[in-house]
Amino acid sequence: SDEKPYQCPVCQQRFKRKDRMSYHVCSHDGAVHKPYSCSHCGKSFSRPDHLNSHVRQVHSTERPFKCEKCEVAFATKDRLEAHTVRHEEKVPCHVCGKMPSSAYISDHMKVHSQGPHHVCEICNKGFTTAAYLRIHAPRADRILCKLCSVHCKIPAQLAGHMQTHLGGPVPRPRRRPQPQPTC
Repeated sequence: SDEKPYQCPVCQQRFKRKDRMSYHVCSHDGAVHKPYSCSHCGKSFSRPDHLNSHVRQVHSTERPFKCEKCEVAFATKDRLEAHTVRHEEKVPCHVCGKMPSSAYISDHMKVHSQGPHHVCEICNKGFTTAAYLRIHAPRADRILCKLCSVHCKIPAQLAGHMQTHLGGPVPRPRRRPQPQPTC
């Protein structure tokens, strides 16, 4: 069964077994010993299967799980399942009109009822779930233009962007406009 009835009170991650959830809760206060280190990035884990999962998801180029609708591939079944939500029917929010997928409408409604409880330490943007904060985190360390709030990945990109404010050469527009990540 895929049912996960036990929920972490700190980050809302769900578990099939109560003992796994209890063990996980301890990880939030640093009480869990993590002797298994990733040789690629140094991140530590409490169990060898967690380390193996991390290496497969983050560092491996192997992507055996393919989406049947768009052919994009993933390192794990969980990542593929999270992706397939993109292909699901969208449902309008009766409060703001946004169109999240049916799987995320309940999470979205928390925006209107609870407000953000998970706050980014870098930019102070709030999120309704820990999962949304984790998705946001890689974007938060980008460099912010102090004049117009554009986010840049590296200092050289910011230097090129600053030319637009200084009357210098303006970079050619891309063929497809890319949305600016926001924090």
